[in-house]
Formats: sequence, structure tokens, C-alpha cells
Amino acid sequence: MHDGYQEKVMKRKILAAGICGLMLSTPVSASILDFNSANLGVSNNQVYNSVGMSVDGINLSITAYTITSNGSGAISALTQVTGSDLGVDVRNNDGGSLGVKSSLKRDSVLLDGHFGDEGLLFNFDQQVRLDFIDFDNFGVNPGDHFNLTVDGATLLSNFNSSDSSIYAASTAGSEDEFNFYNLTGSEFLFWAYHDDDQFRIDRMEVSAVAEPALLSLFSLGFAGLFLSAKLRK
Repeated sequence: MHDGYQEKVMKRKILAAGICGLMLSTPVSASILDFNSANLGVSNNQVYNSVGMSVDGINLSITAYTITSNGSGAISALTQVTGSDLGVDVRNNDGGSLGVKSSLKRDSVLLDGHFGDEGLLFNFDQQVRLDFIDFDNFGVNPGDHFNLTVDGATLLSNFNSSDSSIYAASTAGSEDEFNFYNLTGSEFLFWAYHDDDQFRIDRMEVSAVAEPALLSLFSLGFAGLFLSAKLRK
């Protein structure tokens, strides 16, 4: 009788842990990263070697690069843009956006190819799923395209609203807003190729990816529900 009582207590503990696991594994809503100077903690209309922000426990650093590629997405060299008045350009026009200044010569502070192909690297402190991006100035030039490299692998090359991919599609009726699918990583490099591409980055949405421990609780939740069903018999 004692053994039967202990078994029931143990099953109830597992059931309780399982229910907690299911509660904790509720999907996290997307975090909005709005790139204005206030959110970045910097001054407007200035250029920085790097900027960063933290939203919903997700920490992000942003740096500027010049890129050498073969024109089809394969990157052969990345050089970080650093120095006085060089790097990530922050402006609050139209709600705030990011660009790149890679030369002290005449430079548009857009992501473009005037003085080498330019890009912005978004480096997260954890794995996230990329859900959405809003560009500025994208589509003003009919030749505007963007490239996207995730954790070192280029998944979108010379992409715009007229293109289709398993990874991305433009939002309905928009040339400069894109939804993303099944893109998970910690480093996202958006970059331009040659002078045909000229744009800035306004806003991004990402979702945190469940940690292994959380996935274990999720599994425990199902185990608890299974035991609950067994106890009812």
C-alpha cells in the first residue's frame, strides 16, 4: 500500500512538471527592433563604428562592412568599416533608419556600391528567427535588390519584391517590406551589390528561439499529459 501511495505521488509530481513545461513553452511573440537614435542610445545624424540595442531580453550589436563577392551571392571577403566618421549611419528621418558610410569621400550613407558593396551585420546574442524587415528608399531605384547572408551562408541574392523564395516574400502591395520564413540564426548580414542597389534599414522583427532546456520541459509536458490519461483509466 505504501508503494502504491508513493507511485501516485510521483505521478502527480511528473504531471505538475509536465503542465508547467507546456505553460513555459508558449511561443514568444515577435520583438520589434525600431532603429531610431533613441532606441539605439546614440545621437541623431551621426556615424558610429557600431551601435546596439536590447529588446525583450534579446541583445543586438550592429556593425558596417564592405563586401567582395562574385555577383551571385558568394562572399570572398568582408572588411569591417571603422574609423572616424565611418561605419553605421543613424538618422531619424521617417521614424529612424540605418545606413553605411564607408568612405570619407562623397558618400550617400545608403547601403550601396559607390565605394565598394556595403552591408550591415546584425549580431544577436542568441538564436533568433527573422520574421520581417522594413527598408527605406528601397524600390525608389527600379534596380534595388538586397542580399541576405545568415550565419555565413547567403540565402537570398539580388532579391526584390518581384522575386519569390522559400525564405522570403514582399508584403502585399509593398516594395520595401518583406516577410521571412524559416530563417534562424544569430548573424544576419544585409548587403547591397553595385550601384544598382541603394537603400537603408528602418525596422526589423525577430522571435527568440526556444532554448534546449525549454524544449525538454515541452517534452516533459507531453509526458505529463500521457501519465494523466493513464491515471484516469
